[in-house]
Amino acid sequence: VQMESATVLSERVQSCEDSLQRHDDFIHNDIGIRFEKIDDGLLAHKMDLEELQITVTEVNARKANRTELAELQKRVDGVAEIQTRDSATLEEAHSNLEKLHDCINMANDNKAQTQ
Repeated sequence: VQMESATVLSERVQSCEDSLQRHDDFIHNDIGIRFEKIDDGLLAHKMDLEELQITVTEVNARKANRTELAELQKRVDGVAEIQTRDSATLEEAHSNLEKLHDCINMANDNKAQTQ
């Protein structure tokens, strides 16, 4: 019975040693390579993120904010109002020039009749 127990115990110890050897091989041979691959992947992701941050910063720099747009709209409205006033002034001046032209013609007609 003790012999069987010793054999079973010996087999268990051998199984544990084999398992330990496999884990040791994995740690020494495979895990370093896997860590390097993970590090390379993380570095690539970091570089991609930095490029995206630069792109977002550039896009945001080019975007006009709402305040700037509101101010631009006010300026456009102001220019349109000035243009409308100038147009009305020009129309009035044109009308006055036509009246002046008519007055000059009437004065010339009167002058011609009195001579």
